[in-house]
Amino acid sequence: MERLTRKHTTFLSAQSFCLEFCRLIRERDLKGFPGWLGTASGSEVTELQCFDSRTVLSWSNGQVEGQVNRLKFIKRSIYGSASFNLLKARLLHQPRDTKQLNPGVA
Repeated sequence: MERLTRKHTTFLSAQSFCLEFCRLIRERDLKGFPGWLGTASGSEVTELQCFDSRTVLSWSNGQVEGQVNRLKFIKRSIYGSASFNLLKARLLHQPRDTKQLNPGVA
């Protein structure tokens, strides 16, 4: 630790910020987060200075991640036993062609 801190002077500061961040997450301390974020962005640790610009966003990619998870689940469930057409049908929920089911129906 001593050699590391002598070589990288910001190591102790980064370590204390990381430990405090872990505490905030573990205790779900939402009120303490803005203060930590302000202090971290003003610190000498370069990686933490721009952390606040990547943290608080007005949008979420949860919907995209959910769809990716759904796709992977379906793909795994039919792996090795189905064709691309079945995967496509399950993903897109396309109604079956009524002409194929009932050839006499126009």
